[in-house]
Parts: sequence; C-alpha cells; structure tokens
Amino acid sequence: MDANKKTVWEHITELKNLALKLFVVWLVATGICAFYSEKLIDIFTSPLNGTGLNLNFMSPTDSLFFVIKIVSIAGLLISSPVLFYLLWQYLGKALDKREKKFLFTYLGGALVLTILATIYSYIYLIPTSLKFLTDFTPKNTNIILSANEYSSFLLSMLLVIIVVFQTPIMVLSLVKTGLVKVKTFRSKRKEIYFGILVLTAAFGSPDVFTWVISSIPVFVLFEGSLLIAARIEKQKLAEVKNLPKQKT
Repeated sequence: MDANKKTVWEHITELKNLALKLFVVWLVATGICAFYSEKLIDIFTSPLNGTGLNLNFMSPTDSLFFVIKIVSIAGLLISSPVLFYLLWQYLGKALDKREKKFLFTYLGGALVLTILATIYSYIYLIPTSLKFLTDFTPKNTNIILSANEYSSFLLSMLLVIIVVFQTPIMVLSLVKTGLVKVKTFRSKRKEIYFGILVLTAAFGSPDVFTWVISSIPVFVLFEGSLLIAARIEKQKLAEVKNLPKQKT
C-alpha cells in the first residue's frame, strides 16, 4: 500500500478542517466589518440617492437582520482573497502543473469579470433602474420600500448580472475543452443574443433604453471571447498537426 495514499477518513478530516478555516476567516472578517456597519450601510444604500426613497423596517428585528446581512456580505467580500487562497491550497494538491494553470487562469478571469459586473451594475444599472421605477409613481402616492425588499432587489440583480458577465468564461471553457467549436457559437449568435436580452429583461430594468444598454457590455464580452477562442482553436489545430512529426 502506498504510504502517501490517504484514507477516506483522512480526506474527510482535511475537508472538515478546510471548512472550519473558511468559516473562521469569514467570521473574523464579518466581526471586523461590524465596527464599520454605518459606513457599510451608507455604501449599500447609495443607489437610492436621488430617488427620494427611504428604507423602512416592518418589525423591531428587521433592522438587526438588515445590519447582519450587510456585514456578512461585506465580510465575505473582504475575506475572499484569503478564502480563495485556502481553497487553492487544498485543490492544488490534487492537480498537476497544467491543470493548475488552467484552473487558475479561468478562476482569475471569473473573479475579474465578477468585479467588473459589480461595479457596472452598482454604479449605473441599479441606480438607473430604481430611478426609472420611481418615476412611474402616481401623484399623491408614496412608495414604502422595506429594507428586506431593497436588499433582495439589489442582491438578485447583482447575481444575475454577475452570472451573465461570465459568458466569456463559459465560451472559452467550452472551446478549450473541445466540446463546442467557435463556428457553432457564431452560427448561433442570434439565439445567444436573444438569450442575453431575455435574462437582462427578466431581472433588469423594465426601461427599454436601460435594458439595451445593460446588454451591450455582455455582447462586447461575448464577441471578444469569440476572438480569443478562435486563436485558442487555431493553436490546438496546430498542435495536433505537429504531433506526428514529434513522434517520428
């Protein structure tokens, strides 16, 4: 029996230790964020500026859970580099050099796209959507916006935009693994564009102008990923053609 081979129980123990480390790191970061809860609330509610809306709490416990939600999310964001490092350290043991490079490249790309999606939606898309929706309020009426409804709206929109912004990662992964060819994506361009529009319309702003504008960055990312994927495909074909020469 290989002395370096670990038993199932040892793997489970390692996984438990990893989960505990991740939880402790997140908990410590959340505790630190709790000291800056007022500033975090100002940041979290900044998209409401200019809309004339104020958040309302419908029960005595709502304010507490609202603050807990904000500091928890902030703790996750702040601790994400450490969490990523711990996960990478654990997964890296089972990967070879080529697999590590592949995974690191795509995870890094996904992280960059996530940051871009968050900045874009938080600075432009969400405030524009809120402004548009409040402009439809009839005269002599008021919108009562609960803190829970606002946080759900904000987080759900962020999640959808982040997922849609991962289009280049999905395209490059499928082409790199050989599951889908670039010409297939190009032949299905209209269907893909339609799918992007449906997603941004379903979870984004009902304003047609804002809806189209929010989809344009995704279209640009998709077309850019096709250009990169085409180069990857050419490199793979060149490697395949050179294989017989290397064997002889």
